[in-house]
Amino acid sequence: MLKRVISMLLILVLMASTFVYAEGEENTENQGKVFSDVNEGDWFYTAVMTMSEYGIISGYPDGTFKPNNPVLREEFAVMMVKALKLDIKEPSNTFIDVAEGYWANKWIETAMPYLTGWSRNGDVVFKPQDHAVREDMAVALVKALNKPLDDSMSYVLDSFEDKNEISSNLRNHMASAVYNNLMSGYEIDGLKYLKPMDTLTRAQAAALLMSVIKEEKIVFDDEKIVLSEGEFNLDYTTIDGGVSLTWDYETEQTVSGYKVVASKSDITPVYPENGYAKYVQTKEAKIYNYDSYNSGDFLKFEPGETYYISITALVSDDKVSSNTIEVTMPAAVNEEGMEAVLTATAIDDGFKLNWSEINMSGLQGYKVVASRSDSTPMYPDNGYAKWITDLSNRSAEIKVGTYYSSGDMEGGFKAGETYYVAITAVYNSGKVSSNVIQLTMPGELEEPATVAEKTPVVNVVVVDNHLEVTWNNISTDGLQGYKVVASKSDDSPKYPENGYAYWITNLSTHKAEIYPYTQYNGGDFERFISGETYHISVTAVYSDQKIAGNTVTVVMPN
Repeated sequence: MLKRVISMLLILVLMASTFVYAEGEENTENQGKVFSDVNEGDWFYTAVMTMSEYGIISGYPDGTFKPNNPVLREEFAVMMVKALKLDIKEPSNTFIDVAEGYWANKWIETAMPYLTGWSRNGDVVFKPQDHAVREDMAVALVKALNKPLDDSMSYVLDSFEDKNEISSNLRNHMASAVYNNLMSGYEIDGLKYLKPMDTLTRAQAAALLMSVIKEEKIVFDDEKIVLSEGEFNLDYTTIDGGVSLTWDYETEQTVSGYKVVASKSDITPVYPENGYAKYVQTKEAKIYNYDSYNSGDFLKFEPGETYYISITALVSDDKVSSNTIEVTMPAAVNEEGMEAVLTATAIDDGFKLNWSEINMSGLQGYKVVASRSDSTPMYPDNGYAKWITDLSNRSAEIKVGTYYSSGDMEGGFKAGETYYVAITAVYNSGKVSSNVIQLTMPGELEEPATVAEKTPVVNVVVVDNHLEVTWNNISTDGLQGYKVVASKSDDSPKYPENGYAYWITNLSTHKAEIYPYTQYNGGDFERFISGETYHISVTAVYSDQKIAGNTVTVVMPN
């Protein structure tokens, strides 16, 4: 009996420490009070209010709890120190991105046995201002409860669609958390997801730690986690219009390829968190001015701008990062003699483009570029229709129906439409555009679809223990996808004002299933709860507008 009481007290302390503020300070004025933004119908109500009754959860001075506020990694460190009643360590320099004078340094150093981090070429980083994510919580819960870590439980991850998004060195922690019912997943369209990289909110942290209370057993004596390691060297040289990257990496494991990663603000960029510039299977890559970037904090490399660059090796199921180098892109290319002169002649169903001979030193090829709205189209900003690498070929045909990649050219070239057309010469040192000509494709211009033809007709029915949302076929001209939208208070919900449950880009799909506890993004609630009433609709997202369908009001089944 005494052991159970002690365990419960430790658990309550753990719960209290979830809700931390700047520099680890808590507001005690609201303990035991009702929060203005926590209502009985909220899925997190029981978790929050139970702890409030014990006087261990504090809110904010304005009487709110702010359930949707994210928990930062530095706040997570404070949480663990208070939960485990650890003796505070003196500030140190374990992490290169946490200065000795930084307010959270002592908390982070003290909580290291329960935290995750990154090792980069011998240096260790913590990223204190990043949001804590679900896999971080899994590590803390598994270690705090002394749950076993071995491969025998890995099979529980096989039923989740996003199991490969779990950091490879944390897979056993996540498997143990799921196996021991410390963490569960989500069901979306009949498929299960763990969402290991989803940000933890204050409400979610409360609910997760409630699962520990239900178990009524807690132990705090596990070993420190193993930080992910990456030990290979990246170097570079400046070339005409860009940089040449080379690296060495030796391992007995299978390397499927390398991601070239960059950031303008993150001094330790890694894939997938910071996106990537290129995927290569050799130990070298070149980056040129105006090369596009996928995700991350910038869109393309610019001359004169400085970037932090690293390489992420895809090693079996793991990701290993190199050191980071700081690179300033060289000055823009000298365009003299590199600008083609473009002309066009009419042919059946389209036009034949011809352009003049240009300086071919370092020339990789030509991109045929077009736009409906941009009067100065250029690759990569406006996509392309054709990629010509035969440098002796200086002509191309575009016809009605010719496919186009990216840009504002959904559906390709259409009869009766007018386009701005140019040629982008792609050099090793940069990209140079020709003059622009305006062309109208032959044929009759199709009448645009009416609003009625673009508006979804929505139906919602109860099927067993979930809701089935269906809608009709609509005009797909310029259609990018469907947002399934809901609200508890707005009887005419639409995207983006009311957030969304699902983003469906398969235009042949006209159905979505919503289960109890399905997560919601934005809006006036976070999860669908059995017995609650919701207004549900579908918003068709077109390239130039968003059109909401009718609304159906329905009660979520048990």
